[in-house]
Amino acid sequence: MAIKLVTEVMDWAPSRLTHREHKALIVLAENARLPSREIWDSVESPRLLRRARLSQREMYAVIAALIEKGCLVNHVWAAETTAPSTPSPGLPYRDQAARQPLMHSLPGSVLGSGRP
Repeated sequence: MAIKLVTEVMDWAPSRLTHREHKALIVLAENARLPSREIWDSVESPRLLRRARLSQREMYAVIAALIEKGCLVNHVWAAETTAPSTPSPGLPYRDQAARQPLMHSLPGSVLGSGRP
């Protein structure tokens, strides 16, 4: 559980998100690893779908909207010798080299500011 990510979403998510997108982003943030910001569980898991109050189809539509709005990124991890793996959504960083969160346009981001 990454309560800092949940707090970041609640405090700094763009206001243009719908209520459904905002809630799904909170559910995904709660399920993410703090250091990597990657989602632990499958977005198709009954637990995540129940928490977000979405069907599988609705979850994929919300994830697509969140990726389009820059609130999620879609990583595909695979070894060089294997076929590409399934996409793994995660909360984006603003600078991959520095591993900073995306919330650079929003002042006071919890994870990017060095504040507790």
